[in-house]
Amino acid sequence: MKITKEKLMSEIRAYLLITFGLLIYTFSVTAFLAPHRMVGGGVTGISTIIYFLSGEVIPIGYSYFVINFLLVAIAIKILGPRFGFKTIYAIFMSSFLLSVLQNFIHEPLLEDKFMCAVISGIMCGAGIGISLVNGGSTAGTDIIAMILKKYTKLNIGGALFLVDLGIVIASCFVFDAQTGLCSLCGLLAKSLVVDNVIES
Repeated sequence: MKITKEKLMSEIRAYLLITFGLLIYTFSVTAFLAPHRMVGGGVTGISTIIYFLSGEVIPIGYSYFVINFLLVAIAIKILGPRFGFKTIYAIFMSSFLLSVLQNFIHEPLLEDKFMCAVISGIMCGAGIGISLVNGGSTAGTDIIAMILKKYTKLNIGGALFLVDLGIVIASCFVFDAQTGLCSLCGLLAKSLVVDNVIES
Protein backbone atom coordinates (compact mmCIF):
# COMPACT_ATOMS: atom_id res chain seq x y z
CA MET A 1 0.00 0.00 0.00
CA LYS A 2 1.40 3.35 -1.08
CA ILE A 3 1.95 5.87 1.71
CA THR A 4 1.28 9.45 0.66
CA LYS A 5 3.35 12.37 1.88
CA GLU A 6 0.32 13.75 3.76
CA LYS A 7 -0.26 10.45 5.57
CA LEU A 8 3.43 10.20 6.45
CA MET A 9 3.47 13.75 7.85
CA SER A 10 0.27 13.01 9.77
CA GLU A 11 1.85 9.90 11.34
CA ILE A 12 5.04 11.80 12.24
CA ARG A 13 2.94 14.55 13.82
CA ALA A 14 0.96 11.95 15.80
CA TYR A 15 4.12 10.31 17.17
CA LEU A 16 5.61 13.70 18.08
CA LEU A 17 2.44 14.66 19.95
CA ILE A 18 2.28 11.28 21.69
CA THR A 19 5.90 11.76 22.80
CA PHE A 20 5.13 15.31 23.97
CA GLY A 21 2.12 14.06 25.94
CA LEU A 22 4.16 11.27 27.54
CA LEU A 23 6.92 13.74 28.43
CA ILE A 24 4.38 15.92 30.29
CA TYR A 25 2.95 12.82 31.99
CA THR A 26 6.29 11.31 33.11
CA PHE A 27 7.68 14.70 34.20
CA SER A 28 4.67 15.29 36.44
CA VAL A 29 5.15 11.87 38.08
CA THR A 30 8.90 12.25 38.69
CA ALA A 31 8.89 15.96 39.62
CA PHE A 32 5.74 16.25 41.74
CA LEU A 33 4.43 12.84 42.86
CA ALA A 34 7.28 10.36 43.42
CA PRO A 35 9.51 12.69 45.53
CA HIS A 36 6.57 13.18 47.92
CA ARG A 37 5.77 9.42 47.90
CA MET A 38 2.41 10.12 46.27
CA VAL A 39 0.76 8.10 43.51
CA GLY A 40 -1.59 9.15 40.75
CA GLY A 41 -3.12 5.79 39.99
CA GLY A 42 -2.26 3.64 37.01
CA VAL A 43 0.79 1.46 36.54
CA THR A 44 3.02 4.41 37.45
CA GLY A 45 1.28 4.43 40.83
CA ILE A 46 1.94 0.71 41.34
CA SER A 47 5.54 1.21 40.19
CA THR A 48 6.00 4.10 42.63
CA ILE A 49 4.78 1.92 45.50
CA ILE A 50 7.16 -0.88 44.41
CA TYR A 51 10.02 1.65 44.23
CA PHE A 52 9.61 2.70 47.86
CA LEU A 53 8.78 -0.79 49.17
CA SER A 54 12.02 -2.03 47.57
CA GLY A 55 13.99 0.59 49.49
CA GLU A 56 14.34 2.75 46.35
CA VAL A 57 16.21 -0.07 44.57
CA ILE A 58 13.80 -0.89 41.70
CA PRO A 59 13.42 2.21 39.47
CA ILE A 60 9.89 3.26 38.53
CA GLY A 61 10.62 2.90 34.80
CA TYR A 62 11.74 -0.74 35.17
CA SER A 63 8.69 -2.04 37.03
CA TYR A 64 6.45 0.12 34.81
CA PHE A 65 7.76 -1.69 31.73
CA VAL A 66 7.53 -5.19 33.25
CA ILE A 67 3.96 -4.70 34.56
CA ASN A 68 2.79 -3.23 31.24
CA PHE A 69 4.42 -6.08 29.32
CA LEU A 70 2.57 -8.64 31.46
CA LEU A 71 -0.73 -6.76 31.17
CA VAL A 72 -0.48 -6.54 27.38
CA ALA A 73 0.24 -10.28 27.22
CA ILE A 74 -2.82 -10.99 29.41
CA ALA A 75 -4.97 -8.60 27.35
CA ILE A 76 -4.02 -10.26 24.06
CA LYS A 77 -5.03 -13.59 25.59
CA ILE A 78 -8.37 -12.35 27.00
CA LEU A 79 -9.36 -9.48 24.71
CA GLY A 80 -7.54 -10.30 21.50
CA PRO A 81 -4.91 -8.24 19.65
CA ARG A 82 -6.46 -4.78 20.06
CA PHE A 83 -3.23 -2.93 20.69
CA GLY A 84 -1.50 -1.16 17.84
CA PHE A 85 2.10 -0.13 17.38
CA LYS A 86 1.43 3.28 18.95
CA THR A 87 0.52 1.63 22.25
CA ILE A 88 3.73 -0.43 22.22
CA TYR A 89 5.67 2.74 21.35
CA ALA A 90 3.99 4.61 24.23
CA ILE A 91 4.91 1.87 26.72
CA PHE A 92 8.57 1.84 25.66
CA MET A 93 8.77 5.66 25.56
CA SER A 94 7.09 6.07 28.97
CA SER A 95 9.46 3.51 30.54
CA PHE A 96 12.46 5.28 29.00
CA LEU A 97 11.34 8.77 30.06
CA LEU A 98 10.51 7.64 33.61
CA SER A 99 13.97 6.06 33.98
CA VAL A 100 15.82 9.07 32.56
CA LEU A 101 13.88 11.72 34.49
CA GLN A 102 14.11 9.83 37.78
CA ASN A 103 17.90 9.89 37.47
CA PHE A 104 17.87 13.68 37.22
CA ILE A 105 15.03 14.65 39.55
CA HIS A 106 15.54 13.75 43.21
CA GLU A 107 13.67 16.54 45.00
CA PRO A 108 10.09 17.76 44.50
CA LEU A 109 9.71 21.05 42.63
CA LEU A 110 7.32 22.25 45.36
CA GLU A 111 7.26 21.44 49.07
CA ASP A 112 3.47 21.65 49.42
CA LYS A 113 2.10 18.11 48.93
CA PHE A 114 -1.42 19.22 48.06
CA MET A 115 -0.25 21.65 45.38
CA CYS A 116 2.06 18.99 43.94
CA ALA A 117 -0.86 16.52 43.79
CA VAL A 118 -3.15 18.99 41.99
CA ILE A 119 -0.48 20.25 39.55
CA SER A 120 0.57 16.68 38.80
CA GLY A 121 -3.06 15.65 38.30
CA ILE A 122 -3.56 18.46 35.77
CA MET A 123 -0.30 17.65 33.95
CA CYS A 124 -0.92 13.89 33.98
CA GLY A 125 -4.42 14.41 32.63
CA ALA A 126 -3.17 16.72 29.87
CA GLY A 127 -0.35 14.35 28.91
CA ILE A 128 -2.55 11.25 28.83
CA GLY A 129 -5.26 13.13 26.94
CA ILE A 130 -2.83 14.36 24.26
CA SER A 131 -1.47 10.83 23.87
CA LEU A 132 -4.93 9.21 23.64
CA VAL A 133 -6.24 11.77 21.13
CA ASN A 134 -3.33 10.94 18.82
CA GLY A 135 -3.82 7.18 19.01
CA GLY A 136 -1.39 6.42 21.82
CA SER A 137 -2.18 4.65 25.06
CA THR A 138 -0.13 3.97 28.16
CA ALA A 139 -1.90 0.56 28.36
CA GLY A 140 -1.62 -0.30 32.07
CA THR A 141 -4.86 0.16 33.99
CA ASP A 142 -6.67 0.80 30.67
CA ILE A 143 -6.25 -2.94 30.09
CA ILE A 144 -7.54 -3.87 33.56
CA ALA A 145 -10.53 -1.57 32.95
CA MET A 146 -11.29 -3.26 29.63
CA ILE A 147 -11.14 -6.71 31.26
CA LEU A 148 -13.48 -5.51 34.03
CA LYS A 149 -15.85 -4.10 31.40
CA LYS A 150 -15.92 -7.48 29.67
CA TYR A 151 -16.92 -9.38 32.79
CA THR A 152 -18.98 -6.73 34.65
CA LYS A 153 -21.53 -4.00 33.84
CA LEU A 154 -19.00 -1.21 34.39
CA ASN A 155 -18.11 1.18 31.58
CA ILE A 156 -14.47 1.97 30.78
CA GLY A 157 -14.46 5.29 32.63
CA GLY A 158 -16.00 3.83 35.77
CA ALA A 159 -13.76 0.76 35.74
CA LEU A 160 -10.65 2.89 35.18
CA PHE A 161 -11.51 5.20 38.07
CA LEU A 162 -12.17 2.22 40.39
CA VAL A 163 -8.82 0.62 39.52
CA ASP A 164 -6.95 3.91 40.04
CA LEU A 165 -8.87 4.54 43.27
CA GLY A 166 -7.82 1.09 44.54
CA ILE A 167 -4.17 1.93 43.86
CA VAL A 168 -4.46 5.28 45.65
CA ILE A 169 -6.15 3.62 48.67
CA ALA A 170 -3.33 1.04 48.77
CA SER A 171 -0.84 3.91 48.96
CA CYS A 172 -2.51 5.04 52.23
CA PHE A 173 -1.40 1.78 53.86
CA VAL A 174 2.08 1.88 52.32
CA PHE A 175 2.74 5.54 53.16
CA ASP A 176 0.22 7.52 55.26
CA ALA A 177 -3.37 8.80 55.13
CA GLN A 178 -2.43 12.42 54.35
CA THR A 179 -0.34 11.34 51.39
CA GLY A 180 -3.18 9.12 50.20
CA LEU A 181 -5.74 11.93 50.43
CA CYS A 182 -3.47 14.28 48.48
CA SER A 183 -3.04 11.54 45.87
CA LEU A 184 -6.83 11.21 45.67
CA CYS A 185 -7.18 14.95 44.94
CA GLY A 186 -4.60 14.58 42.18
CA LEU A 187 -6.49 11.59 40.77
CA LEU A 188 -9.73 13.58 40.61
CA ALA A 189 -7.94 16.46 38.86
CA LYS A 190 -6.42 14.02 36.37
CA SER A 191 -9.79 12.45 35.57
CA LEU A 192 -11.37 15.85 34.89
CA VAL A 193 -8.51 17.07 32.68
CA VAL A 194 -8.32 13.83 30.63
CA ASP A 195 -12.02 14.11 29.79
CA ASN A 196 -11.72 17.79 28.85
CA VAL A 197 -8.66 17.28 26.64
CA ILE A 198 -10.30 14.37 24.78
CA GLU A 199 -13.62 16.16 24.32
CA SER A 200 -12.04 19.43 23.12
